[in-house]
Amino acid sequence: MHVFYFKNPAPVQQIQNLTTVIRSLVEIRRAFVVRGTQEQMEAANWLLEALDRPSFVDQTTDGRITDSAFGENTIHLFSVPTFTSEQELQDFTAHLRMATQMGRLFSYYPLRVIAARGTPAQIEHAARLISKPQRDLP
Repeated sequence: MHVFYFKNPAPVQQIQNLTTVIRSLVEIRRAFVVRGTQEQMEAANWLLEALDRPSFVDQTTDGRITDSAFGENTIHLFSVPTFTSEQELQDFTAHLRMATQMGRLFSYYPLRVIAARGTPAQIEHAARLISKPQRDLP
């Protein structure tokens, strides 16, 4: 294993594109490197351990990370096994993002999970909406 560092600052999209080109041309199947604060590394590790599995196992604890503008945030993973297509889960996630006003809310279809980062009140609101039948979401 070798860690490469970019020497020139670039937008995230450009870095992702460059990484894809390199991986594709030299036939490297996987590449995942993160850089940030110790807290960010711990949160990334927590997420990787939770999501890098053949099936989702409900977490008994949430992740935590500090937001410079809003203080401590909670990271929570919601199991949503009832979705039968990736598009259906993405649509539901988009509606949930709007209803909860959470900017950091994403779906991960391989495990049928919605990953959310927000205040405890936002996480609780999302939990209530997720527990309702899908038709009840605005």
